[in-house]
Amino acid sequence: MSNSAVIEVPTFTAAEYMNSSAPYAWLYQYRDDKFTLRQLCERMKINAGAVGVKAFMSMWKAYCEGQAKKDGIMLDNATNFDEQPLELFSGPYICDEAGVGVLDRFGYEQVVCRHPIMPCERLVNIDSGEERLKIAYKKGSRWREIIAEKSTIASSSSILQLSANGVLVNSDNAKALSTYLLELEQLNYDYIPEQKSVGRLGWVGKHGFSPYVDDLVFDGENNFKHMFAAVSPHGDRDEWIEAIRSVRAEKGAGRYFLAASFASVILEPCGLLPFFLHAWGGTGSGKAQPLDTKIITPDGFKLMGDIHVGDLVIGGDGKPHKVLGVYPQGKKDVYKITFSDGTSTRCCKEHLWNVTTRTRRNHDRGYITMSLEDILKKPLKTKKGYQYRIPVCRPVEYEQKQELYIHPYALGALLGDGCLTLKRNIANHNRNVFFANAEYDVVERLNDALEKNNVEFVKFNRIPYQHNMRGSGKSKFIAEIERLGLKCSSIQKFIPPAYLTSSIEDRRALLCGLMDTDGSVRTKKHGYYYSTISEQLAKDVQCLCRSLGYRATISSNTRPSRFSPEAGVFTEFEVCIITDDLIFSSKKHNVRNATVQRSRNEDKTSLAIVSIELIGHEECQCIMVDSEEHTYLCDDFIVTHNTVGLMIAASVWASPKLGDYITTFNSTMVGQEMTATFLNSLPMCIDELQIQASSGFREFDKIIYQLTEGVGKTRGAKTGGLQKVNTWKCCFITNGETPISNANSGGGALNRIIEFECTDKIYSDLVGLCAVLSKNYGWAGADLVRWLQKEGSFERINEIQKEYYHELLKIDSTDKQAASASAILAADRIVTELIFKDGNNLSVDDISEIMTKKSEVDVNARAYDAIVEMVESNLNSHFDQNGFGEVWGKVDTNYYYIIKSIFDREMMNRGFNAPAFLAWAKKNNLLSCEANRSNKKIRIVGNLV
Repeated sequence: MSNSAVIEVPTFTAAEYMNSSAPYAWLYQYRDDKFTLRQLCERMKINAGAVGVKAFMSMWKAYCEGQAKKDGIMLDNATNFDEQPLELFSGPYICDEAGVGVLDRFGYEQVVCRHPIMPCERLVNIDSGEERLKIAYKKGSRWREIIAEKSTIASSSSILQLSANGVLVNSDNAKALSTYLLELEQLNYDYIPEQKSVGRLGWVGKHGFSPYVDDLVFDGENNFKHMFAAVSPHGDRDEWIEAIRSVRAEKGAGRYFLAASFASVILEPCGLLPFFLHAWGGTGSGKAQPLDTKIITPDGFKLMGDIHVGDLVIGGDGKPHKVLGVYPQGKKDVYKITFSDGTSTRCCKEHLWNVTTRTRRNHDRGYITMSLEDILKKPLKTKKGYQYRIPVCRPVEYEQKQELYIHPYALGALLGDGCLTLKRNIANHNRNVFFANAEYDVVERLNDALEKNNVEFVKFNRIPYQHNMRGSGKSKFIAEIERLGLKCSSIQKFIPPAYLTSSIEDRRALLCGLMDTDGSVRTKKHGYYYSTISEQLAKDVQCLCRSLGYRATISSNTRPSRFSPEAGVFTEFEVCIITDDLIFSSKKHNVRNATVQRSRNEDKTSLAIVSIELIGHEECQCIMVDSEEHTYLCDDFIVTHNTVGLMIAASVWASPKLGDYITTFNSTMVGQEMTATFLNSLPMCIDELQIQASSGFREFDKIIYQLTEGVGKTRGAKTGGLQKVNTWKCCFITNGETPISNANSGGGALNRIIEFECTDKIYSDLVGLCAVLSKNYGWAGADLVRWLQKEGSFERINEIQKEYYHELLKIDSTDKQAASASAILAADRIVTELIFKDGNNLSVDDISEIMTKKSEVDVNARAYDAIVEMVESNLNSHFDQNGFGEVWGKVDTNYYYIIKSIFDREMMNRGFNAPAFLAWAKKNNLLSCEANRSNKKIRIVGNLV
């Protein structure tokens, strides 16, 4: 029984309840016994009501709060959650492992939340000044954290959003939870730690440059949390600089990507607008393969057309890697590439391959990246042999989903020398598994592998070298043979799929069992051999070897049966395996292998390209793979290259790993605007522009206008009023299969784009470069920002930019093009002095080669050319009065006459403004019209139009 049953509550008068602290001090002494305190509190509330005091509970709550603050301790009314991040004064709330509760005005406990929850940190955004609360909550035995805006917590409707993170909040407790969180923050304002935060990158007013501000945490959208984390120095600064110096020294397209990346952060200090730098085409943009190409995945093969974002594929390193992007390429010419081991695959001519040439092999220079188109420019074979070789894949790491009942070595041995037909034995009429082998050590090793199955093979004296299975697990073992489908004759044998996609260790044990029985060691072709009369088993052994990184080819030979000439002939299939690994364990093979002298060294790590032939025109697709080498396996475990994209530009600031910082155009206009707002001053690197074209979005003017304005649309807020207008000052670095502009693009859009066709590779050793950038990045951007924050740096960068701007205006450049290009040149000059110190900065002549000239930007001049082209290409069908098509007008020796409705329609279809063009044409004496009009009545096919 609780002690409260014998405690007498003193009788207090109404005056004592209202004018003194005596009743409350008496009750406060029982604060350590919560149950007793609750009982006594209820009895005192009844007593107070009897003398006319109705506000006892509110005065008791105020007394507790004041006493806790006065004592300076948090123990009396404190949060009591297990492993809580900090202890807070809980006021009237009961906070323990059962959750949070509070007494209502009638003295009954009201549930606030059915699990521990509390504010644990206050975040003050240095950019906007807004406050957010970091809320800790416990589900099960684990504490979690979320960051919520004060406006979300303060509203009983908005706080329901926390349920998406697992907080137990609904319409019943929303108001109580909102009040609790805000009250606890207010009661503990001095105890809750305060932290500077930011929701975007780049310049944030007087506070500096995010994320290079001390003790700064991210409080923005969760979608951008990974990008924020990616912007940080990693690896070795000097290694990155040396790699990029090599890129700059080759004076290729890589310099433009690099310089534009640096230029992004000087746009705001120089008062410049955002712009696009776009590279299209070239050897690095197409990576397509037909949709029925087999791609190796951790679960086996999957067709290219069935690959989706998020799927795992096996890289050239043998490990699983996530697919970050899938890009339909439409129909392309497809070539079949055949290799020296008989394997083949198909791809388009732009596809990239990691190859080594005879010269590179002789000088130990490793591999370079080449497109198939480049490979085709030289003969595949010379007098000295085949020119190009690709690397053999490393052992594939499949995802093993089930335990193998039969040990892989045992299964391999039984596939070699086992009889699995399960026919009844002539002597004892039992269904059994037999093993015929004369090597004692092989039989012993087989029995060791079968120990867990409670079976073994013992010698059967009636037939030489034959062993019969016995043991308590025989029936279960036979059932497994039947389940695997291996109850078959020798000519029908195969390797079950589960064993072909098992672990590397299990696959090696399987191959060892196969080789110990039906394998051999010879000198011919410098390899090992496996023989079988089952064509499927030969193909499976070849697949097994290739998945382990070995070269393997199949040959066949037809010969008479040695056991029964009457039986006719049979075909023997032989798998030749080229490797330095010991793929057998039998004593016989080891003795033979020790005495063999190879006649010459054999390259076991690469395959020669022996033929390339155009085979058709097919739907193709390329995939973006998250791997350091940017390779994946296709068809017969062939290593093929994958997209590299914008790694050079991204590595200035962040991890260039695809998916960390680099984005794609696969998002809505609102999504792109939000990303630009988040990046703020840092470049937005966008890979594979053609994904928009494949989705039907072929006019890029709208997106270019909106993003290069640097100001988002005005949108209404859900709670009423208007949302805060988003702003940004960054450049957009993009690449893709096609230009970002076209013949119908408006002059304003062209003004905002610097684009060029990438006809040459960005860098000669793309694979080596990617390997360096994957491990070393983020240093140079931080260096430039530190320099810009020094006194006088803004003035100097402005001076350099304006110098280049005025120089560019002298070469027929528009104002906007000159402004964008001057930012690129100014940033490149500064980082050349500050970081690279190599004198290879871009010049005005370099940048002028890729800039759009004034004459090219004049939209009305381009509209005039488009009209002339439209008429000339439709003379016979639409402008010949004897034609059979829709009549558009007529042509005489001096003028083109076009029906106004047709003219307006065709102008609109081509993206031009008809009234604006007619005004321009009239002003430039290119229009025959009546006075005060922009058209003229003439007779066409008998009609006056």
